[in-house]
Amino acid sequence: MKKDKSPLIGILDSGIGGVSVLKEIIKRNGGGNFIYLADNAMMPYGNKTKEEIQQRVTSLIDMLKNKYKVDKVIVACNTASSLLETDDNDIIKMQFNKEDTYIGTHLTKKQIGDNVIELKSLARIIENNINNKDKLDRIIKRYIDTLRLRELDSLLLGCTHYELVNDIFKKHMPNTNIINNSERMGLELLDYRDNSLNLSVILTKQSKSYQSLIFRLIKEEVDERIF
Repeated sequence: MKKDKSPLIGILDSGIGGVSVLKEIIKRNGGGNFIYLADNAMMPYGNKTKEEIQQRVTSLIDMLKNKYKVDKVIVACNTASSLLETDDNDIIKMQFNKEDTYIGTHLTKKQIGDNVIELKSLARIIENNINNKDKLDRIIKRYIDTLRLRELDSLLLGCTHYELVNDIFKKHMPNTNIINNSERMGLELLDYRDNSLNLSVILTKQSKSYQSLIFRLIKEEVDERIF
């Protein structure tokens, strides 16, 4: 039986990709209390150095824990999760399995290994064109064709930005098992039940339109009754 009291959960991503992780948490728990931190000032993470990402993510986690007093931090970014070294049980990262074939960013491939197929610039393209699904459809189809991804029996989306458009991958790869990596996170650690939703969105580069976009994407992904 899940606990009645909801923890305050910080969700950290470079941009809008973490919405897919938040959707998974809400699906499992009904709702909850969240602070969504989008590091849009440094988006995308995939083209930064390992040291830059480690320092940046560590400082943002410290801010969530010390300033906002969150109970747990979810690193809702595959690139950051692959680089972050921590034994803190209150920090939940994306999980990786070398038996899977992934698509991901340059840094994720560099850190995880040859089972990651690098998709250059796609995270940024999704970030900048999330309101133009027709354009994203054409671009993603081109990636699929160029990399011959249809030949794969199974493919794991190794970037939470990709999960926002998993319907496009499924459309063009109907015979491939498309897997969202957020479904494999250690979210069983979030042992609570809450049918209400309380959400704050924080940006590292202030933008009302960007903040509104995140709220809209979240609302599209969950039952509107909780807003």
